Amino acid sequence: MLPGTLYARLKPCGKPNCRCASGEPEDLHGPYWEWNRREGGRLVHKIVSEEEAKQIEKAIGNRRRVEAELNAYSGHFGHPVRSIRPPRSAATQGNLI
Repeated sequence: MLPGTLYARLKPCGKPNCRCASGEPEDLHGPYWEWNRREGGRLVHKIVSEEEAKQIEKAIGNRRRVEAELNAYSGHFGHPVRSIRPPRSAATQGNLI
């Protein structure tokens, strides 16, 4: 399970004579996969491969499903479950599962 959001981005390279300089979506390079999440209160962006993106997408979906299930049972706990967070030591070391 992983936190965050996964985006497919199309980007220009910045070379004036490249086809992407037109700015038209069909001329841009990509897609480049970007995984955004919060770590230690800061927003972190990471470009990932297409293969990594597939795994991250599944892990984000798993986390959202578990959080939805926990929130469905929030009446049993007496308070809503807002999110699943790893122990502080795991988050600071980057050992997210």
